[in-house]
Amino acid sequence: MLRILILIVLILPWFSWSQAADIDKEYFSVAYVRLPSHPILNENERTYNVSSTIDETVGNLISETAISNDIQIQGFRREEVAPKIHVKLNLSSFLIDPQSFSIDSKLIEVKDDDGNVVRSYYVYRYLFSYKVRGGYMVENPFELKMENNLDRVEKYASDYFNSKQEAYAHYDVNKEEIKEEILYNFVEYVSYRIDDIINSAFGYRPYKTNAYLWILDSRNNPLTEPQKTEFSKVKAIMSGINHEAPIEETREALSPIVEAFEQMANQIEGDSRRERKVKFACLYNCAILSYYMDIPSQAIKYAEMIFPLKYSDTDAEELINTASDLDKILAANMVDSRRMVVPIDEKFNEVEVEEVSSFAYLVTVENDTLIANMNYQDLAMVGAEAKVYLPDENGNLKLNIFNAADLKELVFDENNIYVQKEFISYKNNPRAKLPEKYLVRKEFETEELSMYAFLDDEVVFFIKDEEVGYSNRSYKFLMGFKNELKKFTGSCSKVNELIDKNYYKNNTASLRSFIEDVVYCE
Repeated sequence: MLRILILIVLILPWFSWSQAADIDKEYFSVAYVRLPSHPILNENERTYNVSSTIDETVGNLISETAISNDIQIQGFRREEVAPKIHVKLNLSSFLIDPQSFSIDSKLIEVKDDDGNVVRSYYVYRYLFSYKVRGGYMVENPFELKMENNLDRVEKYASDYFNSKQEAYAHYDVNKEEIKEEILYNFVEYVSYRIDDIINSAFGYRPYKTNAYLWILDSRNNPLTEPQKTEFSKVKAIMSGINHEAPIEETREALSPIVEAFEQMANQIEGDSRRERKVKFACLYNCAILSYYMDIPSQAIKYAEMIFPLKYSDTDAEELINTASDLDKILAANMVDSRRMVVPIDEKFNEVEVEEVSSFAYLVTVENDTLIANMNYQDLAMVGAEAKVYLPDENGNLKLNIFNAADLKELVFDENNIYVQKEFISYKNNPRAKLPEKYLVRKEFETEELSMYAFLDDEVVFFIKDEEVGYSNRSYKFLMGFKNELKKFTGSCSKVNELIDKNYYKNNTASLRSFIEDVVYCE
């Protein structure tokens, strides 16, 4: 009997590692300065100016000040005399084609809870074509060619009205305001695009966002609690750090945690896919923490250790490329860290650096690309809507709230890419009967089967060629979990066997393991 007990104890760790390998993304805050690709090393020479040439057909609708104040190079002073960087803008014409004006109709059907049409009616909107011509040129000491024409030929579509007469009347009364709106959107597009281009090349941009580690979420895995303990330390350390904090303090605090994850990786001796998955997570965490300690050579070392595992080579390659880019940019700027004090030009700084933390790229359903400012804290609320900041007519940032139905995509950074998907969200509306459009974060995408996260803890599956997704919070999922999972397994009998053995749980980490097992049929 004693021999049997000893055998069970010896087998238990191996069994746990091989049978329980759900890993989840656990987020922590990071702060640093985005360094320029073409730095002006002498701080006293970091000066710039912005000038505009505006055609008279445009000048009476939008001010030159509103345009030029949108563009600021962070870490630079604005000087009108002999600036090192000179941005020149032009808006040469704005034309509306009167022959293109038309009225469009749409049928609206109101349905009851059983899907029967109980009422139908038409609504109307007006459309017309317009053309805006503009461009920019950036004079710089590096002789970089930075100029482009940014002409836009688009079709304007109004909101819907109850009658054609109401649509005509709205345009007649509001046509000047509509022209201003069109120009405002164009100037916003141009100025924010230029702002991003010149700051990438020359600016020192304080930046704060979220990064993540892969942390075990399996109760019976012996490494789960140690990993969660180390992550709690990371989260506490990084939460109080801004872009000015000395990097030496961060390195001293995180180095023992990197060593702990490496030791965990060394404890895993098996070669099953789940064991390789846990080892991958440990080494990935070592590489990520090394990257945010601004030690790119160490990040590359840990990333290269992932390749022999034959698990997620893509992640390893991305880690190596990212760390290599960091190594090059540190060398170009002649610094050993991205942490530093960035001088603020008080005269033109309309928004506090800590208030608005990053650019976000938005693609609307009309295929317009907007470059907005966005607080990284607001990422947690992206779902039914998205909060971003766009410049008003005076060039100051103003809060804008976009409905999910109006956006195709929102890109904050490489870890936070949101796309519009249609499904019934039982978190947003537990009594919903019909699917709605939401913004969901990409988690796992393949041609056949994909997984997204809605407001972090609602998981949505999409099957190829199906327009409506499946939420893990639906009544069917909660009450018939096994049967719902088998809708996605296809011909993978191995995964069906695991489902019958209650291996998968209805949470994000376990469902991510499930979708990986289906795709790789393991």
